[in-house]
Amino acid sequence: SIASSSGDEDTLLSVIHQNIDSLKNTYSGYLKESFEQAVEFIHQGRKVYVLGLRSAYAVAYYLYFMLGDFMDNIVLLTPGTADMYDRVMNVDSRDVLVSIGFEKYTRATCEATEYFRSRSSRIIALTDNQSSPLAVLADVTLLSRNNSTTFDYITAMTICNALVIAVGRKTKKKTLATMDRKEQLLRDRRIYI
Repeated sequence: SIASSSGDEDTLLSVIHQNIDSLKNTYSGYLKESFEQAVEFIHQGRKVYVLGLRSAYAVAYYLYFMLGDFMDNIVLLTPGTADMYDRVMNVDSRDVLVSIGFEKYTRATCEATEYFRSRSSRIIALTDNQSSPLAVLADVTLLSRNNSTTFDYITAMTICNALVIAVGRKTKKKTLATMDRKEQLLRDRRIYI
């Protein structure tokens, strides 16, 4: 951590080892079962909304961006634009919210999750504690214990990677065709050098 740094240690190697340990301690039977249910929710959702604020925003954006490679029903919620509730006023039980948050939980994330719960939407919480305010509202909780001393979101990103792969495999042929079309479009539009 920043506070305990002696200056003599190999910081890069130390953080790598801490991340490896975090990943080794992430997997459990509970997470596997919850993960499989989350994959089904995302696969079957009419719309899949992704929400994470402050430091969780990076994780939320990553999941949104990667799922958006092959799904056209993914929506990234950004409350800072003041139109979030306009965008979600018609959600119902066919919709899914992936609510991402870690201690210290933001009020806006919790309130939005409560709104989705009030509308009977399915809620997947990607959070650090079974008793977090997001987990309490969720149908499925994906536990990602983060190492607060190293500002570590490696487990959350790993869970997101696995979600993208598992959801993509649900409709593998369609997913690969969509990704090929998108890649061709990006080449044709000269997005990449």
